[in-house]
Amino acid sequence: MMSVVINLSAVLIAAISGVIVGFLWYGPLFGKMWLYLVDKTPQEMKKVKVIRRYIIMFFSMLLMAFVFAQILFLALAHTPFDGFKVGLLIWFGFVIPTGLANVLWTGKSKVLYMLDMGYYLVVLSVMGIVLTAWK
Repeated sequence: MMSVVINLSAVLIAAISGVIVGFLWYGPLFGKMWLYLVDKTPQEMKKVKVIRRYIIMFFSMLLMAFVFAQILFLALAHTPFDGFKVGLLIWFGFVIPTGLANVLWTGKSKVLYMLDMGYYLVVLSVMGIVLTAWK
């Protein structure tokens, strides 16, 4: 049986990059649109325990990066472009269909779906590049 070799430093950096992308995506880049789509106001968001949510999100991104690193190893992805391609495949084959279920069955906005899917495309692309570039 083949043993999977994971660069934990790269996993950590990839997880941090995922949180940073989220901060930018749902903040300065598309924050106003996101607030409108989720029917929230900036005042409501100020009441939210943001630090706690960022900590939970970091551990979520850490898990994603760790599993992604294993997939990249098993896929023999060695270059940043390989990492990008595998990220794109994961996004297209798993994230898009899973997110679509929320639109079909819960009535989630199609625009919010596209915004969220764009975020995951960027996150998986960045993670794939980081995980393959960091040797």
